Amino acid sequence: MSNTLVDLVGDVARQFSRDGIEVQVRDVDEAARRVDLALDLSEAECLDCVMPGDYLRRLIVVRLAEVGAPLVGVTLVDPRAQAVPAAGPEAKATNTVTVLDPIAAPTAPGDPDPGPAAGRLAEKVIGFRVDTLWRSWDWVSDEWMKLLADSGAQIRSWRRVQGVHGTEGEAKDAEYAAFLGSVDVVISGLGNCGSCTAWTIKDAMSGRATGISSMAVVTQQFDGLGLILAQDGGFPGLRRFVLPYPLDTLPEEEVRQIARESFPAMLETLGAEV
Repeated sequence: MSNTLVDLVGDVARQFSRDGIEVQVRDVDEAARRVDLALDLSEAECLDCVMPGDYLRRLIVVRLAEVGAPLVGVTLVDPRAQAVPAAGPEAKATNTVTVLDPIAAPTAPGDPDPGPAAGRLAEKVIGFRVDTLWRSWDWVSDEWMKLLADSGAQIRSWRRVQGVHGTEGEAKDAEYAAFLGSVDVVISGLGNCGSCTAWTIKDAMSGRATGISSMAVVTQQFDGLGLILAQDGGFPGLRRFVLPYPLDTLPEEEVRQIARESFPAMLETLGAEV
């Protein structure tokens, strides 16, 4: 006997409920094939680390389609958002927003080309875009840098500080553009939360747009978001390498061992030869 729509929606909601995030099922209308969901973030330790509600909703929509849920639309209430319900002098902001998304809405195809393969790395300059958030990415990139240097590559790194706007933000973007101009390959990480995945993909796409070999590194939990962001940015074929999740809570030596063991697969994703 096949699962009911209620069962399928409940299972998917539980799959996306973790790390202080709870996806609550508010209503399932089997006749109209519509589902109402809500986010409960009261136990989330870092709201900035929760992916944006719109992207989370889209991932849920994709997963519901994968499990065969016969849906027309999904709504999601995200307590972080604010919406003005109607124009006029009496309109007031609320602390929730509800978005309806038809299932299987078309996505612009963009450029499916992953960009140039890194090729033979000897004497090439490999740039690592690191961040200020994840010590695990410092450990992984450190191990990869050593192995690449042993293969004859030159190594450079640049550290991204997220959320910098205005004049300072423009200066940082110019600094990163100069960094991209000084390397043959860029490896951007780490996508391990909502906002940091957005920045990781953005900086990898910037490299891809310049024509150099580019790859984003994300953890398994945020790979789906990474794909959506790459699609939205016009580069659905952007190279992405996936590390285990959770990663940052593991002991340093275990993370470094994961980096060493994943090095051959990383090179394959990058299209590189040593």
